[in-house]
Amino acid sequence: MSAEDKPTYANSIIAENILKMVKKEPVISTIQEARAGDFGEVFTVIGTVANGTAESGNAFFDTIYIQDEKGNGINVFPINDNTIKRGDRVMITGAVSEYIGDKQLSAINVTVLEGQEEVVINDVTTKEADDYDTNFGMLVRVKGYVKSVTMAGDLIESIVVEDESGVSCRLFIDGYIGYSDENSAELETFVKEGAYISGIGFVSHNAEGNRLRGRDRSEIIPATAPSGDINGDDINNSDNGDKTDTNKPNTGDASNVLLWTILLIVSGGMTAKISVSRKRKQEER
Repeated sequence: MSAEDKPTYANSIIAENILKMVKKEPVISTIQEARAGDFGEVFTVIGTVANGTAESGNAFFDTIYIQDEKGNGINVFPINDNTIKRGDRVMITGAVSEYIGDKQLSAINVTVLEGQEEVVINDVTTKEADDYDTNFGMLVRVKGYVKSVTMAGDLIESIVVEDESGVSCRLFIDGYIGYSDENSAELETFVKEGAYISGIGFVSHNAEGNRLRGRDRSEIIPATAPSGDINGDDINNSDNGDKTDTNKPNTGDASNVLLWTILLIVSGGMTAKISVSRKRKQEER
């Protein structure tokens, strides 16, 4: 290094050190704190990516969802990095905002951290899935009967599902969302009114109201209805093939049938005995 370059080099080191000294470490908030924040409030959170930008055919446009260890989540937009994967750990700095009624973090800075975590999927009722204020941003699984289906051209766009809670939820799938498993049955072949299905999505909101935002068509599958339940109605012995036999005595208990049989035999025997006794008395006269 020449003598004339030394002052410049020294000045750059000093400037760098000063910047390090004045630079503040971000205060890390929980995702729950960010979810409860006021519009415009800025938070820095660390979470696990529940749906990233690197999932070919299953990524939302410029959007990721992050969650904590319990599955509490929030939508983050915009994301310009198309290499973020499910399970990645990220640190997000963003301002609380909303889009068509859906609360989110508007990203200011996004940093992918080291390490991976399992994505949490919470099993909930269709009533809980429709409770946006409590569960928005959460990745959930519901099971229930199909009440109605909405098509967008040849593709299913939304499915109204209801379980024993009695409150339905709407499972919405963007037209650009595909199947991660090429062996999956196409939704249009089995999602019919009255069918019992399982589906996964993020508790969300759009212009039509509350919804579950499906991230993968392969995550909507046929499911087994609860025991004793057919098409939403409680029917006893539906799973073992038992049928009601209208020719059986309406006694309400098999033991009653046996009791009547015994009484008939005994009464028959007593009648025969009385007849014999009378006959003998007539012969004695």
